[in-house]
Order: sequence, then structure tokens, then C-alpha cells
Amino acid sequence: MAVKKLAQDTIINLQRQCAIRELPEWNITKYSYFAPIPTRYRDNDMLGNLQDSVYYDTMLTISQRYLRRYVFESNGDGYEQLLTRSHFEYRKNMTFPQIILAGLGIKEFKGMKVEFTLGLFAPMHLGEVENELTLPPAGCFLDADRVEELKNFYESEASVVGQQVAEFHAKNIQTGILSHNFNEALRRIKLGN
Repeated sequence: MAVKKLAQDTIINLQRQCAIRELPEWNITKYSYFAPIPTRYRDNDMLGNLQDSVYYDTMLTISQRYLRRYVFESNGDGYEQLLTRSHFEYRKNMTFPQIILAGLGIKEFKGMKVEFTLGLFAPMHLGEVENELTLPPAGCFLDADRVEELKNFYESEASVVGQQVAEFHAKNIQTGILSHNFNEALRRIKLGN
């Protein structure tokens, strides 16, 4: 009886893993906005893996850079942001020295609530990635051909995927909807565009 239960649990876990791997946030081709993230020696924990706080810091840094550049710059500083939830799922450990590729996307946005998704992609080889990529440190949009080119240097399946849910409130107006410019900036990084 115990062996049968173990076999059933194993099958269920494998089915879950296959279903999760098919989700768009694990696939590099579903992102269009990328930024390189160099790891630092002090980012490692005692076991040589990146500390969880590095993933959270990276998520906040990339999403805030994007918002400041494409949203707040054109709308002024008219929004306040409240982070309501943040979590990560791990497939594979990341470590120093690596230049991780962060892909930023939007999974969903409704009203004033936005769910950011961050895929962290490991380089194919440990250490420095070839300088041929020339991605700006602040991040940039890449077309589908360029994303395909990334697969020569980075794994096509994310090692780590995180979600961050934020609510935005207009400082001056309580309309319950984001401005047209804000919505357009979010649509640009919708997963799978």
C-alpha cells in the first residue's frame, strides 16, 4: 500500500513539474525586456548559492528601473506603489561568478493592481558571458530575433522565476484605473507578446 501511494505521489509530482515548465514565465522567448545582473562574491550563502535576498532585490531593482524609465518619466511621479506580495520558485541554484540575465514581464494587470514576473536565466557556462551581447546595464527591449540569439549564451528555461504584486495609487486622483501611458508601458512587457 505504501509503495502504491509513493508511486502515485511521484506521478503527480512529475505531472506538476511538466505543467509548470510549460508556463510562459519559465521560457526566455516569452520576455521582451532584459537586463544583465552580475553576481557578487558577497551574494553567496554558506553553501555557495545566491542568497534569497538577492532575488528579491533584483526583482525590485529591475521593476523599478523599468517603471522609472518608461512610466514615471512620462507621467511625473504621480503614483505611489504598495508591494502586496512577492515570492520566487527555484529550479536550479545560481551562484557567483555569473552574469545572470533577468527577463521582466507582466503576467496580469487589472485596475490598479500589477503582477510583475521576473525570469532569471543562467549563462550556459559559469563565469563571464561573452561581450558580444552588449546589453545595457539598465535593461532594454529585444526583438524576437535577438531573444533567439540570447539562447546561444543563456539557458532557455529560467533557473528562478519570481512574482511581485504591486498596487498603484494616483497621488492626486482616486480613479481606480491606471493612466493610458502607464497601461501602454505595462502592455509592452506583457508575457508572450
